[in-house]
Formats: sequence, structure tokens, C-alpha cells
Amino acid sequence: MEQVKLNSAVILIFLITSFLIVFCYGTSDSNSRDHDHLEEEYEIKKWEENFRKIKKVTGTVIKTAMPYLMSGVSSENLHLSAECRRALLLWVSDLRSLKPWALRMVDASAKMMNGILTGTLSAFGSFDQCVEISVPNRGFQGQYCSIEAWPPLPPKPRFYALNQRLKAFEKFENDTGVMGEFTKYVQLFYMFPFRVGVCVPSACSTSDVFNVSTFVSQSIFPVNISIPRCETKEVAVVQDYQIPMLCVIGVLIMLVLCGTLVDTLIIRKKNVAPSESGLVLQFLLAFSAISNFKKLMDVNAASDALTALHGIRFYSMCWIILGHTYFHLNFNTLRYLQITIEMASQFAFNFITNSSLVVDNFFFLSGLLMIYVALDMEKKTGRIPNAVHFIIHRLWRFLPVQMFFVG
Repeated sequence: MEQVKLNSAVILIFLITSFLIVFCYGTSDSNSRDHDHLEEEYEIKKWEENFRKIKKVTGTVIKTAMPYLMSGVSSENLHLSAECRRALLLWVSDLRSLKPWALRMVDASAKMMNGILTGTLSAFGSFDQCVEISVPNRGFQGQYCSIEAWPPLPPKPRFYALNQRLKAFEKFENDTGVMGEFTKYVQLFYMFPFRVGVCVPSACSTSDVFNVSTFVSQSIFPVNISIPRCETKEVAVVQDYQIPMLCVIGVLIMLVLCGTLVDTLIIRKKNVAPSESGLVLQFLLAFSAISNFKKLMDVNAASDALTALHGIRFYSMCWIILGHTYFHLNFNTLRYLQITIEMASQFAFNFITNSSLVVDNFFFLSGLLMIYVALDMEKKTGRIPNAVHFIIHRLWRFLPVQMFFVG
């Protein structure tokens, strides 16, 4: 009996302890959830309060600038189209109300660029964000426009150096102010203008953007303006002039596939010599990817080949590629262009600045090989081919490939 009472007491104590643990944990968890909920509400209120402040400040700024914006947009001096004027007024109105699409247009447009005095000439904004802007029930969308600007410059001299001040600005050489610093590299603007990307309604044409940009620049700092392009999001459509080239590419792909199949299934499996196959098969074999790849990778040279010329050709190609890597760049996409002028003054950079001279090597090689081939043909046939033969042969070798890649 006493053992039963002891067991009952142990069970009772265990149940009471378990209940207290669960109760305490539940109370603690409830208090924790209440605390998290209060903290979450506090953060949300802070967001709402900050948003109201931003809206108030934005409204105040736009309200202050509204008379100038309205008079500017409505001004006949801008020569804006009616659609563009309407879209700009809607943008200003919705910007005051902090509509998302209006804010995205401001956000997608470029702001003041950093490092102008060291050669940073571009502020691109956000192209993708701009063209993705959709304005519901307004009849237009986001349009990305590039604005190029350059300061007034004297007539471009025939010869000038990037690391020397232009003669027209030599009087500022001893100027320690901004004028002396800015005119030090003003010759860069002959090649690289300022470039700014802006997001505007698609209802505005290129001429509208040009008129607004010119009006703003004349009010602040007179510069020359051009609008090279404006783009909107459009569905890619194959143009009529692209269809013939696509057909040519399709035919070439089919010829390569057929030639490779013929080379694999007939010539190699049946051990048939290409010269013993018919004209049709020989024509298809000329497009075989396998045979052409082996010929490209074949390093064996004929006994009468001038193998030393291969080394000259290789190093000349490397030199040209090195020069093109530096010069065939869109320098407007780079920052700190001043360093390019400093690099150009270094001795090692002469290999790059003088890389155009290596083209003479290929003129030399072409002339040498032409003479070598002509003398070899005279030795075999007793006569030298005329110049027309060499010209047609050279055009037949290079012109189709060049036309293909240009197309």
C-alpha cells in the first residue's frame, strides 16, 4: 500500500513539474512574441513616418519648383510637341504624389558624375530600369536617351598631343585654379564628349529631348549638345534586309552538316578516297567540319615553304591584337582617363602607340610571297601570270569571308 502511495506521489510530482515547465515556457514564448510584435509595429511606424517626411519634403521641393517647371514646359521657346508636353506635366504631377513610375524615371536617370577633373566623362544611369518602366493608362513608357555634350573648342588642329596643352589655352598654363586644371586636358573633348543617360517619357521625340537639353544647358553652362540615340523596350522583329543573310547562314550550316555526315559515314567508314568520289560528294566534303579542322591544325609544311615567315606573321598578329585591345575601346565607358595620358608618356607604352606600324609587315609579306609564287610559276610553266590573275585570286580568297562577317 505504501509503495502504491509512493508511486502515486512520484507521478503527481512529475505531472505538476511538467505543467509548470510547459506553463513557464508558454508564458515566456508568449512574452517573446508580444515583444517581437511590438518591435515590428514600431519599425513599421518608423517607416510610415519617414515616408511621410519624404513625401512632405518632395512635395515642398516640387511645389517650390513647380512654377519654373510649368513655365519651362509650357514655354514656346522649347518647341515641344503636344504629346511630350503633356507627358512631362503628368510626370511632374505624379512625382509630387510619389508615384512609383515617376520615381523610377528619376532614379534611372544619371546624376552628377564623379571624377570629372581626372577624366570621368560619363554617367550612364540605368538603361534596363528605364526601359522597363510602364506607365498605366498614360499612353507612354520609359525611354532611355543618351545626351552628349562638349564645351566650346577652338578649331581642331591638324596635329596635337594628348599630354600637351592646346596652344589656344597656353595662357592658362600657370593658372593654379580650376581653369588651369580643366584646360590641361581639354583636347580630350575632340574625341570623347561628356555622356549622360536620362530617362524620359516615350512620348518625347529625339528633337524634344534635344530642345530641353539645349534649353537647360544654355541656362547653366553653354555647351554643344547632341542626342545620338533614344531607345524604348520593343519586341525583336526580323527585318526584311536580315532575311537573305539568315538564309545564307542556314544554307552554310546545312552544307557543313551534310559534308560532315558524308565525311563520317561514307568516306571514313568505307575507306573511299575523296578524289575517287563523285563531284557532288567532293563539293560536300569541302564543307566537312572534321576535314577542315584537321587542315587548320596541321603543322606540316611543304618542303619549299618559307617557314620563317610564319614566325613574322605570328608576332605581327600578336602586336596588332595588343594595339587593338587598347585603341578599339569605348573610352567613354572608362573612369580616370587621365591615367591613359600618363601611360602614353612611358617608354614601354611605345609598343602600343606604334602598333599601327606593324601593318607594314603584312604588306611586305604579301609582296614577298607574290614574287615567290610568281617566280615558282615561271619556273614550272615558263611564264609569269599577269596582275589581273593575282587580283582575282586575292579577291576570291578574302572577299566572300569579309562580306559574310560584314553581313
